[in-house]
Amino acid sequence: MKNKASDIAAYKYTSNDCFLIDANVWLYVGAPPSANIASATETYSAALKNIFQSKSTVFLSSTILSEYLNTYVRIEFNAHHKNNYKDFKTFRNSADFQAVGAKASADAQVIAKLCVPMDDRFSSCTLDDVFKDFESGINDFNDSVIIHFCREHTCKLITHDSDFTTGGIDILTGNNRLLSACPA
Repeated sequence: MKNKASDIAAYKYTSNDCFLIDANVWLYVGAPPSANIASATETYSAALKNIFQSKSTVFLSSTILSEYLNTYVRIEFNAHHKNNYKDFKTFRNSADFQAVGAKASADAQVIAKLCVPMDDRFSSCTLDDVFKDFESGINDFNDSVIIHFCREHTCKLITHDSDFTTGGIDILTGNNRLLSACPA
């Protein structure tokens, strides 16, 4: 089933709205110092301001937080440390990682304070469907878990990821490709 994507800049937020914000959006508004992703920062920063002013509920799942932290430290590794270590795991076990990890953790703690932590409800996922979607390339594993979360918690997903075309959920985005692929 196709998702329904709406333009995040045109959406009218209310206190009755519930959202799950994808890791890529959190990275646009709370990017690591080396990230070069300013193109959508204004769009998503304005949306977050509207969301919090309207007193909408913003959920946070362990999947989103994990993706945020892992992507954050990999961006910094690739920008500054890749040539100094044989691989990422070696970097992660180094003294250089500690400063990067501390900054990523501090930023993630700010996100956590803005949100309501919610259980992913993985135990209620239909794993056959998740694996079928993964095998066929329709959704990656985490995306299927995120879609399941949105269904279980009756919330809209805010994402910039153009892969979120199937799942039968409502999406807010500033990504024109996703808006074209999934008209509301």
